[in-house]
Amino acid sequence: NDAQAIADDAANQTQGLIDSAESTLETATATFLGTVIGAGNALALLSAIADAEQALTDHPQGSNVGQAPAAARTTLQAAIDDAQPVADDAPNQTQAQLDSAESTLEAATTAFLSTVIGAGNASALLSAIADAEQALTDHPEGSNVGQAPAAARTTLQAAIDAAQTIADDAANQTQGQLDSAESTLESATATFLGTVIGAGNASALLSAIADAAQALVDHPEGSGVGEASADARTTLQDAIDVAQTIADDAANRPQDQLDSAEATLEAATAAFRAAVVGLVLTAPNDGLYGTDSVLAFTLTYRDPVVVTGTPRLGIALGTGSATETVYAAYTGSQGETRTTLPFAYDVPAGLADLDGIALEAQVALPDGATLVYSGSGDPAMTAFAVPDTSSVTVVSIAPSLALSTDGATEDAEIAVTASAHRSEAGNALTHLRWLAGSRTADAFDGGASGTDILATGAFTASDNGTYTVYARDAAGNVALQTISIDSIVEPTDPVDPVDPVDPVTPPAEPDDESVDTDEPQEQPREYEAQLTVGEEALELQWTEAELEDLEDAGLTLDGRELEAAAVDVWTLTLPKATAAALLRTNPDSLLHVRTGLGDYALPVAMLAELTAQPYSELRVTLAPATEAEQGALLEAVAQLG
Repeated sequence: NDAQAIADDAANQTQGLIDSAESTLETATATFLGTVIGAGNALALLSAIADAEQALTDHPQGSNVGQAPAAARTTLQAAIDDAQPVADDAPNQTQAQLDSAESTLEAATTAFLSTVIGAGNASALLSAIADAEQALTDHPEGSNVGQAPAAARTTLQAAIDAAQTIADDAANQTQGQLDSAESTLESATATFLGTVIGAGNASALLSAIADAAQALVDHPEGSGVGEASADARTTLQDAIDVAQTIADDAANRPQDQLDSAEATLEAATAAFRAAVVGLVLTAPNDGLYGTDSVLAFTLTYRDPVVVTGTPRLGIALGTGSATETVYAAYTGSQGETRTTLPFAYDVPAGLADLDGIALEAQVALPDGATLVYSGSGDPAMTAFAVPDTSSVTVVSIAPSLALSTDGATEDAEIAVTASAHRSEAGNALTHLRWLAGSRTADAFDGGASGTDILATGAFTASDNGTYTVYARDAAGNVALQTISIDSIVEPTDPVDPVDPVDPVTPPAEPDDESVDTDEPQEQPREYEAQLTVGEEALELQWTEAELEDLEDAGLTLDGRELEAAAVDVWTLTLPKATAAALLRTNPDSLLHVRTGLGDYALPVAMLAELTAQPYSELRVTLAPATEAEQGALLEAVAQLG
């Protein structure tokens, strides 16, 4: 504008002004031309495009090493496509535009290359392989502690082989592939280690051992109730020893071996307990049993039972075809809990079994009789081991006894022929005595009274009359036989020649001891005893001298002649003075009391326990025992044997 104005006014402008205006305009034009934008250089952009295209070529789509995700390739291709038009329009593109396109493409190429999958690090996989191989080394095939099943080892070896293949190709394996292989192998190793047999828990086995040992303590060797045979105890002890050996080695024993040992021992313990004696029969004592003897038996249970009715025990008595079965009946209480059951058989007359009674091996339960365990109500066992009864013999046949006389007219000699039944088998006469008069067996006091003729088998009768002979055998059987003598003639006294009416009086035999006529001839009977039954009483009195003369024979109060019923109560009354005199004169003797209930003997020595007591008289009451008392007595006798 400034130059135009001067040119328009050229007529009025000097040459200098016109030249100056020209120079100024030319300078401005040159300055302007210097600001005009020119086309840029596209070489760098074209190089970047070539690099990007080569990257796509080098890294095809895929998930392996050197490959790239499809999205990354798509993104880079899009960047190439954006750069290529700019390069193609390079004459119209400023350098800045070309540089910007180049920079954008290079960034896209770099981003693409970062997505290219590279080879992973196999060190962790190699470590997992080493661990797995060590596990196989540490745990060989077997069924003991620390060993592993063959199948488990095979499975782990296959996993190792697969992992090793991947590790060997680590240069071509992605990190994900290597990590996956590592994880798979570690899982296989853990599974393998889970199959390795570990040491079991021995607590249950130790408990079974303690239980078995307690069973041996609870049931000692023997044949009694609650006891066990030596063989049964030995068998259980052997089982305990085997189990203990396994328990001691528990650190090297798998659980199944410990469990097997426990089961075996528990079975052995159960078998032992089943063999423990639960029922025992105690037989009568060895010996001979005669008429009215009692064969007492006791059944002893390990566990309490309740009895109803009358159970019984079968007994075979006799020999050969003469054998018969009899029964010992239960004599104890009914409906009560108890462990000992008494049975009794009263031996009647007329039986003989000298080779030993035989017993049935089971309790018989006639109609209405039951035996049940009190705890459960289950039927109680009735079978038992039969004890040896070969020496329990029965002879209830009275001895044979025959009397004969020679018919003498002065002193009659009476021959006695006596023998015990089956003397050849061990029965024998133990008493053979005689008394004048017709006597009962009681008069002979069980063989303590009368004159003994066991050795001689004869006696002399000096007077006419009846004589009774008493025979008793080892079994307690008694025989009585009487004989009447009427052949004895009394001799005629000699006649005095001076006085034929007066017979000659034989001179008196001088006494061995002189008699002091100054001493009193009789001492007062100051000691007494009384035996009463009902309204009747037997009273006896003694002097001190009479008590001294008794020596050790003792006193006898025989009340059998008193009229009394079998159920009556008898009372013996003994003053303290009499008791003291007996202790003073005969401390080792017995006071015999004979009643309708039976005979009783009271040791005099027992009276010493009352010496210091303040009493005036001692009273002893004798009465029939109740059924319960009889049962308790039979039990006590059986237990004492």
